[in-house]
This record gives sequence, structure tokens and C-alpha cells, in this order.
Amino acid sequence: MKRSFKDDILYKVIFNTYVSKLLEDGNAFEFFVEGTRSRTGKMLKPKFGLLTVLLDNFYDRNVENLFFVPININYSRVLEAESFPGEMLGESKVKESTGWLLKAFNVLKINFG
Repeated sequence: MKRSFKDDILYKVIFNTYVSKLLEDGNAFEFFVEGTRSRTGKMLKPKFGLLTVLLDNFYDRNVENLFFVPININYSRVLEAESFPGEMLGESKVKESTGWLLKAFNVLKINFG
């Protein structure tokens, strides 16, 4: 599957038809809304393309039932995890500095199981 096919109308039609057929046959889908994993551990903007295709099939009555089971199993500890919600609420981003880097070494002491 191409990462983006918004300009390729033929590919989009073929892909949507293929997904419709898979849904009609009762196949399950596994996909990740963020599109890919972040190599830096930072949050990525969600990509709603496949989700939109699935919902369009449901709204067009191509499938009778559609179930979404959101699952997250995450063993990583991202440094931005505690500051990110505040940033989304409008708080200013914590400036990275030498002192910040030294405090980050405390993360290495945490028992991750």
C-alpha cells in the first residue's frame, strides 16, 4: 500500500474496492492510526485514510457491522510523555538544556520490569 495516493485516482478507487471486498468477506483489519512508529519516540499526527475507507463502507451499507477495538501495548517510556498533555492544553514547551539533560539520566534508574 502506498503511503499517500491522494493524487492517484485510479489507485484510490482500486484500493477502496479491494478494502470493500475484504470487509464483505468478513476479514479483520489491523492498522495503526499513527501510520508508522516514531523513531524518536515523539507523538505523530494521526493519519485517518484507512479509518475513513472503513467508515465509508459502513455508512454506504456495504457492511452490516463494523467493530473497532483500540489496543495499545507499550513497553517504552518516552521522556515527553509527562509534558505532552500539558503542551496540548497550551502550556509552553520545556526548553531543553544541560540541566534538563542531567535530569533525564534519572530515567535510566527506573525499573522497567
